[in-house]
Amino acid sequence: MNTKKKLKSNGLVAVATLLVVAVVAVLLAGTAVAEEVRGGAVFEDDFESGDLSSWNIVSGEWEVVAEGENQVAHLTRSSEKYRRAVSKTTVPDGVVITAKVKGDATGDVADMGIGFYADSNASKFYFVGLGYGDHLDIRYIDPLIGKEVLVENQDVVQRNNVWYNVKIHLTNGDIHTRVWEVGEAEPADWQLSYSGATIYGNHILIGTEYGQNNEEFWFDDVRVLSEMISVSTDRENYTIGETVLMTLAINRSEEYPRVMQLELGLKKPCDDEDLLYQSGAFTMPAEFKWNATVPFPIPYTFWIPSGEYCFIGTLRDPTTGEEIASDRACFEIDDNPWIKTGEEKLRGSSSGLLELELP
Repeated sequence: MNTKKKLKSNGLVAVATLLVVAVVAVLLAGTAVAEEVRGGAVFEDDFESGDLSSWNIVSGEWEVVAEGENQVAHLTRSSEKYRRAVSKTTVPDGVVITAKVKGDATGDVADMGIGFYADSNASKFYFVGLGYGDHLDIRYIDPLIGKEVLVENQDVVQRNNVWYNVKIHLTNGDIHTRVWEVGEAEPADWQLSYSGATIYGNHILIGTEYGQNNEEFWFDDVRVLSEMISVSTDRENYTIGETVLMTLAINRSEEYPRVMQLELGLKKPCDDEDLLYQSGAFTMPAEFKWNATVPFPIPYTFWIPSGEYCFIGTLRDPTTGEEIASDRACFEIDDNPWIKTGEEKLRGSSSGLLELELP
């Protein structure tokens, strides 16, 4: 695994220097809101403390071990079934769970699980399973009912001794999940979805469903993110992963009646390479003056955790491709503008309005 990069979840939003020469507002238009930003991580454990103090060990032999430069939770080989640890912290509904998992098995593929909607002793819960039949599934366990595979995707195959990212979105019993190898690009679409889960409780868990002496497991960077960045569309219904229309509202000075192209990017602070989102070029005709709007497609393919980010806006001459530069940027949060040369950290929740201002 790579050395951890801590993503702060302190309600701050960072703004990088924005290359602009006009006042530009990016408004997420419409009434359908896919996500909201209000808070950050409600639970997180990277096991760097060297212990499992955030978890109640229900069954199995657990320890914290070194994995390269990181500390990770290790579930040892055992014939004991349903080996699992459940979070001491309760988490609300409407969250995203993220984790890194790895398993190893002799003559088989290790059956790893990230559980949720669990009661306090993890007797009843739902979980995303990796490795059962070598593929991805969503299952539940209830002593009164038994165990059942609800949905599965046989095209998503796991391998032994490989770290995987797991992302699970939960809202009112609706479950969406995707899994991908650490170091690879996150899939654009959810790989499995299920609606109508019974909410047995408000705990999460890590572990395995089966008890086989040939299996062991590792877990790292387990996080529960409370709410997400707001995304509004121009219609009520859409499919996760498709292109949806949003509205670009342009506030332009009369002094700049020229065609320009706007590109938008979103990245983590101090990360010059890995963009979470990079738009194409949006052409802004010269006749657009104040408060003009134009629809443009933007791929809605992921949930962005609340926290600290850099929004990057670049205006270009569409003929030469050269940047039209400025050293002043304004990011407006809940109608309160903040202006500073360079990178500015901002307080508050995002209203979806990004404003770039002339020096």
